[in-house]
Formats: sequence, C-alpha cells, structure tokens
Amino acid sequence: MENMVRQKKNRGETVHIVLALVAILVVAGAIAAVLIIRNNRKYSVGEADGNSYRNKWAKVKVYVPDDYVVSTKQQKVSGFDNPFSFTTKNGKGYCYVFTREGKPDMGNMEEEFKKTFGDGMFNMAYGKVGMQVNMSTDHRTIAGESYDCLVMTVAGVRMTLAFRPVHDNGVFCVCTVTLNGESEDDMFRLFEKY
Repeated sequence: MENMVRQKKNRGETVHIVLALVAILVVAGAIAAVLIIRNNRKYSVGEADGNSYRNKWAKVKVYVPDDYVVSTKQQKVSGFDNPFSFTTKNGKGYCYVFTREGKPDMGNMEEEFKKTFGDGMFNMAYGKVGMQVNMSTDHRTIAGESYDCLVMTVAGVRMTLAFRPVHDNGVFCVCTVTLNGESEDDMFRLFEKY
C-alpha cells in the first residue's frame, strides 16, 4: 500500500515537472517568435549587391538583367534614402528605389510627393514654349503588394511614383521615369516578393 501511494506521488510530481517544462518551452518559443518578427520589421534601406537589391523589411527583391545599367550608390533625395537605381541602356527609362523611416502619414503622402517631385514643374517653360505637368493617381501591384501611385507627365516624359507603408514604421517607393511610358511595366515587373 505504501508503495502504491509513493508511485502515485511520483507520477503527480512527474506530471508537474513535465507541465512546467512544456510551459517554459511555450514561453521561450513565444519570446523567440516576437524577437524574430520584431527584427524582421525593423526599418531598413535594404542591401544592394551588383545587379540585385534585397529588402527584408519591405519584403522586396529585384535582380536587374544585363540590358540595364545599375547604380548602387546610396544617397538621400528630399529626406528619402535612395539605395538602388537602374536605367535602360538606351537612356529612355529610369527606375529608383526610395525608402524613408518613420510613421507614414499616407493621407498626406501624395501631397508630399507632389511638393517633393513636382513643385515648380506644374507650368514649365522651355525657351518660349510652355509645358504643363499633368498629374493623376493610380494603383499597382508590385511583388504581390498594393501600391498607391502618383503619375506625372510632361512633354512625353512620364514619372510614376508607386508607394506604400511598411509595418507602420516607414515608406517603400519604386519610381520610374520613362519616355511615353516605354519600358515602365517591364521595370516594375522586375520586382519580386522577398
């Protein structure tokens, strides 16, 4: 009888130990998951290497084929980081990647881009010839994500600025500048989900 009581007591202690270990593993797993998710959501300008650009934060990657000229020179443009860009070899198409850290005000983003990239261009003059910039909005899906677009055209030059918020801590943009929209779709299609 005493042996049976001791065995029941040992089983009870074993169950408590196993439950405690399971609880510890669950808590440790949850902490690890939070740290991994938080790390993947940390703002990043991304990494450029030769003909490729990867940005884990924005979940975007692009490999640019040899029929383009790539620039990996990182610079700032009106408060945005510009870590990667490429052009068509014939010089009729340009593509730029822009990122910016900070809580985005998407309701004001279109106005901000108009001021940054279009201010002063609304009624341009080339010699005695006046030119008007036409602006419109659009939407695109790039690498599986939805982007708002601001489209500006003047004298056959089309600039499409596609932008979206990322993890509530920044903005990711892809901007193309083309002659009459030529090669615009081809450049946007180069971007893939990371």
